[in-house]
Amino acid sequence: MSRSSWKTVLRGPAGQVAAGSGLSAAVGFVVLIVAARSLAPAENTVFLTFWSMLLTGFGVLGGLSTEAIRSVSLAARGARSRHGGADVRRTSLLAAGAIWGAVLGGVVAVVCLLGREALLGADWPVLAAALVVAMVLGSGWAVVVGGLGGRGRWSVFAAMTGCDALLRLAVVAVLTSSGAGSTAMAIGVAVTPGIWVIALSASASVRRAARAEAPARLTQVLALDAHAIAAAASSAVLVAGLPLLIALTAGEGEGGVEGLGALMLAVTLVRAPLLVPLTAFQGLIVRRAALQPEGVERMLAWAGAGLAAVAVLGTGAAAAWGEGVLRWVSGVGVPGLALATLVPGAAALAGLTLTGALALARSRHRRATAGWLVAAVVTGGALCLPLPLELRVAGATFVGPVAGIVVHQVKWIRLHSAEH
Repeated sequence: MSRSSWKTVLRGPAGQVAAGSGLSAAVGFVVLIVAARSLAPAENTVFLTFWSMLLTGFGVLGGLSTEAIRSVSLAARGARSRHGGADVRRTSLLAAGAIWGAVLGGVVAVVCLLGREALLGADWPVLAAALVVAMVLGSGWAVVVGGLGGRGRWSVFAAMTGCDALLRLAVVAVLTSSGAGSTAMAIGVAVTPGIWVIALSASASVRRAARAEAPARLTQVLALDAHAIAAAASSAVLVAGLPLLIALTAGEGEGGVEGLGALMLAVTLVRAPLLVPLTAFQGLIVRRAALQPEGVERMLAWAGAGLAAVAVLGTGAAAAWGEGVLRWVSGVGVPGLALATLVPGAAALAGLTLTGALALARSRHRRATAGWLVAAVVTGGALCLPLPLELRVAGATFVGPVAGIVVHQVKWIRLHSAEH
């Protein structure tokens, strides 16, 4: 590719989204590393559990973003809703998102009430309240950035992502320098998605995205959102919620508090380089596939080849240098072989994220949901097997996503055969 072609890519939507997602990924690494170095092992485990719950909730709300991108993209090219004609009532996507935010906040509150100190430590009421507020703020964030992506406003999309990351970094820096504990740090990272409220007064593009509507009744919009959220929920459990699943399925005293926290951190850090950028690019993939469906198969083939190459190279690198790098950046130690066994699972999960996004882009909501649900169930079942903790984590992170990809691909092959 020529230098001018690279400049075009970097200045286009892909480059803009890459910049925003790259900054978000970097800040996520910094937050985890700062927490690991500044908090005691027990406090760090509580923070990692909170962080996992927070990102899981945001991942669930990501379904609102994906559906908003799909809906607004199709509306932008003049597509009519499949639910009716011109007399169909229009529904605010932000209003529908607020309903889902309230529902998810209620679910989080119940989970926290059931887990209490065992889940979030002595300050669990404060942390539970922070999570509920984060879900409400996050629902608005998801709809607004989805509206921006659906309108092709990727520069503003990237700016919103970057500003959220910078705000989170500033909050963590201030709290760490003041000697704050895990509770203050958790609250600080939970409220940053509220930046979209501030952005309403600063950007006309954000205000237009917040006013995005779907040509359908509220119940119909909620039904479509439900499919996207179900897929996103399963995705969130596998992506951000895996450390929480590990903590819940670990036997009493298994690995110890310090060892369990180290394994949770290792899983997060190994997967983040692939999953954070791909999750951010998911909106771009959905819009591209919705507007240009004829190139979907080739996109999937190239992405699969790239992920396979990353898995091979990453496994070797993790085995050779992973333990030293992890100890250098975070102060915790996990054997290189154990880190290497986590890399194929990260690549498989990235592949599942891609196939699920492409299914949603083509309005195959049930197919996308089925693949993610199968992956989540298989992963959860594998984590409950009577095997050593490290072995069952490595196995679960791989076999679950592969099972989901099989579901997506079997249905894809049937669809492809029917079209031809």
